[in-house]
Amino acid sequence: MAIPFKYNRRSLLIRRVSNSMTVGAIAIVVGVFVAAMAIVGGLDSAIKDSSAPDNMILIGRGADSEANSFITLDQLDALKFLPAIKRDGVGNPLVSPELAEQVFMPAGDTLDNLPIRGVLPVSTQIHEKVRIIAGRMFTPGLNEVIIGKLIVNQYPGCALGADLKVGRRMWKVVGVFESGGSSFESEVWADLHSLQEDSRRGASVSSIRLKLVPGADVHSLIQRCADDPRINLQAKTESEYYKEQSE
Repeated sequence: MAIPFKYNRRSLLIRRVSNSMTVGAIAIVVGVFVAAMAIVGGLDSAIKDSSAPDNMILIGRGADSEANSFITLDQLDALKFLPAIKRDGVGNPLVSPELAEQVFMPAGDTLDNLPIRGVLPVSTQIHEKVRIIAGRMFTPGLNEVIIGKLIVNQYPGCALGADLKVGRRMWKVVGVFESGGSSFESEVWADLHSLQEDSRRGASVSSIRLKLVPGADVHSLIQRCADDPRINLQAKTESEYYKEQSE
């Protein structure tokens, strides 16, 4: 037997407090779910945009990210000429040693962590989505930087032509770059050797990125980097690395 509609309506009026709480609880659950899915979607997008299918990243053994990784010059030299690494037109290996640092920058009443990355000119051949959209690339050996488009005017000195105080020196912002919507667009990029000097890291780097030849045996390369005592590094595809960082 069907329940009369007027009974349901009267029940809603009588139990309006409990019914309102139920509706509110459901709305909160749905809101949290939507927010969580938005975060996951954003992370997936960043992972996709930050990686390339033929790129690998190497970090120190025992490190879980670039932030706590340490790689020596000897390790870099030992892996440069592995046969799986692609080379440019004159035979130079496409290997990008990089130093990832973070500095505190004022953001209203708080301080934000601003990532600064030390790179060499070869990095643009490996990070193929990086493109200068204003100004120019920095000149190696000088106190010059380029900044991601997402931090333009977000912090003091983050503007084309401005002087940016990072670390122990002032840097001239000579360019703005984009990178397909990846997390690189929230970074400052400087000459590797200048940043090593400023951060007093000697010749060490945080990570090494390299581009593979077509059809390279990724599993063998990963095993080689781990087993060779001269290299002794963790090697991962870029997509695998960024996926782990988002978990």
